[in-house]
Amino acid sequence: MISCAVCGAQVIESHFGAMVCRACSAFFRRYVLSKNKTILCEKNENCVINRNIKKMCRFCRMVKCLQVGMIPTRINEPIISKSTDKILELLNNYTRFQEERFIVHGPSVEKINFLTASTIMEADYRLARNHIERSSKEFVKIPKKNQNALFDHYYTGCIVAEGLYFVVNSGRTDRFCGQTGRQTLPIEQYFLGEHKNTILTDTQINDIFQPFWRRGLIELVNPLIELKLDLFEYTSLFVLMLFDGSSKGIDEECVEICYQIRNIIFREISSYHKEIDHPRPFDRMADIMHALTLMEKGKQMLADQFTLCCLHKLDHNEQICLIFKETLQ
Repeated sequence: MISCAVCGAQVIESHFGAMVCRACSAFFRRYVLSKNKTILCEKNENCVINRNIKKMCRFCRMVKCLQVGMIPTRINEPIISKSTDKILELLNNYTRFQEERFIVHGPSVEKINFLTASTIMEADYRLARNHIERSSKEFVKIPKKNQNALFDHYYTGCIVAEGLYFVVNSGRTDRFCGQTGRQTLPIEQYFLGEHKNTILTDTQINDIFQPFWRRGLIELVNPLIELKLDLFEYTSLFVLMLFDGSSKGIDEECVEICYQIRNIIFREISSYHKEIDHPRPFDRMADIMHALTLMEKGKQMLADQFTLCCLHKLDHNEQICLIFKETLQ
């Protein structure tokens, strides 16, 4: 492992022209973008800069950043905008997203099987990406590699979150919904594709997949019904899922951006609860965090269903199956 050229910490990749750690990269960015650039050394401008020192001299640290080759001009304007309406931006653009879905998927209200549901997931991928790019100024400023990794991680959660939203609001908990709101067929028909290549009987399919549906009802749907999230709170889940610093394939700089954006989202949620005079705002924030863990659990359940479909040669969409595998490895 390479050591940071500034403080000696471990380094994974280059930042602003030098092999430095995430902490020194963030320090360098903050200084370059700050309005007040006057910093002084309290000693003789030869302070030791080491990761084990709790409070390093800012002046000497900045000098060392420049000495090791960090380039100020490589820092663009801040990616994170000053707007504090990130949840509302996503929510306000949702109507257009639904209109585009109507054009692509049509007005059909027929119940869907697993193959149709996963095919809709693939067709919806580009529409959902467009929706995010319209709704988040920060997302489009992030390098493409990070965008792709963040979105793939987000999209699997989006599939689960939208499906659960429609189930919770339909008043019916005996069957699930796809991400566009279309109800699923009964379980023994849901996992039979158009070609019916499987040798499994309806009873066998029911025995294999019924536990997933039962778990989904007990562990996902019922808890969400109890939480009673309103539309603003539920939309906040989508923004938090999008800027998830644990997403596979993003660099350390993107992790830092996600961390900052999520802090802004939490402040938006807190402000919203103050505006509506919520009687238990701190408990409500905990409810939203719990809902996020439910979405992660739902992603794993859906990924497991794809795995079983492959195992038993049940029809499904291979491209969506691959996205689930890559993001949940």
